[in-house]
Amino acid sequence: MTLLRTILITILLVLTLGATASALEVQFKKSALVKGDVITLGEVATIIPSSSAEAGALAGQSLGYSPEPGKRTVLQASEIEQYLVARDPGAGAVTWSGAESVTVVRDAIEVGPADIREYLEAYIERKKDILPDAEIRFRRLDLPQPFYLPTGDLEVEIFPADPAILKSKRFTLIFRVDGRVEKNIAAHGELEAIAPVVIATNDLVRGMVVQPQDVNVARMDIIGLTSPAYSEAEVVGKKLNRSVRQGKPVRREWITTPPLILKGQMVTIVARKDGLVVTARGIARHDAVAGGVAKVINSNSQKEIQGLVSAPGEVTVEL
Repeated sequence: MTLLRTILITILLVLTLGATASALEVQFKKSALVKGDVITLGEVATIIPSSSAEAGALAGQSLGYSPEPGKRTVLQASEIEQYLVARDPGAGAVTWSGAESVTVVRDAIEVGPADIREYLEAYIERKKDILPDAEIRFRRLDLPQPFYLPTGDLEVEIFPADPAILKSKRFTLIFRVDGRVEKNIAAHGELEAIAPVVIATNDLVRGMVVQPQDVNVARMDIIGLTSPAYSEAEVVGKKLNRSVRQGKPVRREWITTPPLILKGQMVTIVARKDGLVVTARGIARHDAVAGGVAKVINSNSQKEIQGLVSAPGEVTVEL
């Protein structure tokens, strides 16, 4: 009895599957856009009806690898049918119709020269906090030809050849899609950083104190310049420790603040405590600049005291 029941069930299943398969129709498309690495039947054809489990299983059948992103290939409908019937004889009961061939195009992210420039400019913008306060842009930029990447979550990481960025002439871009490295490229170019810079309006001599008429501010490329002064306030009233030719930028290390107090100079000592102010005379032990610490000898007590230079010839002591 058990054997008879098994035979009947087997016959019923075969009849049912055959009826289902014969009811399915595969209509091939003229063209299809695929996204993954593998082409499936469901991407190149419409299966009718599509709601059954058998239709879903048939749609998921692999037909081979997809072309490279952005590329295309042509599949023959008759070859697909033969391939699937050879893998599953039951597929022979399916009705095959539609186009004789399918042009398959792999979906892709196209990256062109304009995109590369945008990535690099965005990178420079993100690094502004560690770059000089200047108008930074590419003076020259050689960009690669367009290329294609698989679709997905795209991330671009950029590495300048020089960690200081501004002097870099090569930038490496790493493209990741869904966390996987898909392509590395190098973009070559040169940056410029335009900023206001203090320049000499005439030949300036070492040892002189710079006056307002001696300098001016001009906008220029600061890449290659070493510590230029950016405002006249940094220079005017300061002493030059080297000569500067007319039209040349003035560097910060070439200027020093002249002392307001000279060694051996008689100074006024201003002592303050709880609103009370007392003055005395003293002699400076060394040169000192405005706001700097000065050591002086009190002329009355002959004691050495220390204070801050608050004005020419004046030292303030907070008691």
